[in-house]
Amino acid sequence: MKTITKVILATSCIILLDQASKWFIRHYYPADFICNNGMCFGIAQTSSMHGYVLQTALISISIAIAIWYSYISYRNTMSIIPYALLIGGGISNIIDRCTLGFVVDFISFRIKCGPWIYFWPWFNIADIAIVSGILLILYTSRTKK
Repeated sequence: MKTITKVILATSCIILLDQASKWFIRHYYPADFICNNGMCFGIAQTSSMHGYVLQTALISISIAIAIWYSYISYRNTMSIIPYALLIGGGISNIIDRCTLGFVVDFISFRIKCGPWIYFWPWFNIADIAIVSGILLILYTSRTKK
């Protein structure tokens, strides 16, 4: 199978998983999600058109760079997984932003430590894929010698 086919297949799996989970949450648990106008983990919250254009441009540039790097660093099937995670997560969040005007976030952690409760920012499967892809790229680039 060609490299591009593997990248497209792996990326499509991430997009389908994320979009299916968001659809399920929106339709069956409508009180259990938030509308994120920012980027990953709610960074750079905005409701202006300029903000959306900037965010979409930044995400698109990141996806293009990830696609390019997936080609130049291809050694085996496992080496494309981090890039597929990054590309799939980015595209899935762009789909939300273009169709809904916001990104659906539905996972949140609350950690109780004595009298304090810590709230982790809301996120989704695409955010997990993006962060995992970045961490795997950093790990493999550090261990590749």
